[in-house]
Amino acid sequence: MKKGIDVSSHQGTINWQKVKQAGIEFAIIRLGYGDNIERQDDTQFLNNVNGCIANNIPFGVYIYSYATSINGNASIQSEIEHTKRQLNKLNKKPFCVYIDMEDKSAEKLGKNMLTYYAEQFCVEISSLGYKAGVYANQYWFNTFLNVSQIASYGYSIWCAKYSDSKPNISSNYDIWQYSDKGRIDGINGNVDMNYMYANLIGEESKKSILELANEVIAGKWGNGVDRKNRLTNAGYNYAEVQAEVNKLLAPNVQPKVYYTIQRGDTLGKIAKKYGTTVSQLAKWNNIKNVNLIYAGQKIRVK
Repeated sequence: MKKGIDVSSHQGTINWQKVKQAGIEFAIIRLGYGDNIERQDDTQFLNNVNGCIANNIPFGVYIYSYATSINGNASIQSEIEHTKRQLNKLNKKPFCVYIDMEDKSAEKLGKNMLTYYAEQFCVEISSLGYKAGVYANQYWFNTFLNVSQIASYGYSIWCAKYSDSKPNISSNYDIWQYSDKGRIDGINGNVDMNYMYANLIGEESKKSILELANEVIAGKWGNGVDRKNRLTNAGYNYAEVQAEVNKLLAPNVQPKVYYTIQRGDTLGKIAKKYGTTVSQLAKWNNIKNVNLIYAGQKIRVK
């Protein structure tokens, strides 16, 4: 079991060196809330990420959700895009990316729709190569989310219950947020406290060469010597990454590749296997609902 905290701009400027010395073993950092609008980015997000990296504190991230529609304003798709935009700023991979579901305005949607939102978020984030998960309090997990179904797909569960007794929900959980009144040296005021039971930090892994190559092509790692230094400092083999970049940018004369869906497959798993995205698979195969696929279905994957 590991002891950690979760933080946002509400904690102000944090002295992460003191936090580390206080025995904190992980942190989960808010990246923002709601729609993909810059003013709704958490103002301390990058400061907190950089503080964790500088002090060798493993970190996850989360977005606070208030989605009440699928597309447009106050939508789950906008929150997914918000999350992706903030993740694109990072050179170190978080151990998990969570959606925080507890806003009262969304309760009217009911259990089925809110579960769909949670899974939609996790499918999209997983397709990018991240571990994805859902945060909620015990009441929400028992009333507004099918937590056992969400967990059955391998998504992480982070449950809040401010008590000496552990949460009682219909699924195992990886993290228990047990208090919102913790006091930690390096942080002014109260902070949320958590216990981690699963080996999420052990699951943290470097990005694949293909992931890095696509990021290089998108301009995330800079150019020339700057690119080489940044990749090397992040622990990657620059020559391997550059070779993959050259391969991807070469004329593509390979034939299309197809895959037959097996029982238990999701588009997220298939996308990760073939180095593509859920949205690209849906576009190639004219799939309207990414959650509706069936065993025996043949789809294009490259």
